[in-house]
Amino acid sequence: MKQFEMNVGKLDRIVRIILGVVLLIVAAGYTTGILMFIALVLGMIFLFTGLAGSCIIYSLLGLSTAGKSSGGKPMQGEMKQGGKRKKKV
Repeated sequence: MKQFEMNVGKLDRIVRIILGVVLLIVAAGYTTGILMFIALVLGMIFLFTGLAGSCIIYSLLGLSTAGKSSGGKPMQGEMKQGGKRKKKV
């Protein structure tokens, strides 16, 4: 089984975790009906992707906000050359 690739950077993870927690709180106490369901689902998705450090949508689109140390793909505007990532000129 293939492991998830780390493609969510540190700042992106922090934002996702905070947004996930806020949406779960909103779903638990401030909404009803379809809005509660939407907030609950989105909150769980953001919280999971933030904690896991991997986003399937990023993987499908070939995107990454992870830096060099995270093992993710090069960010847009970077090229991998000779084992090292260098910015395009």
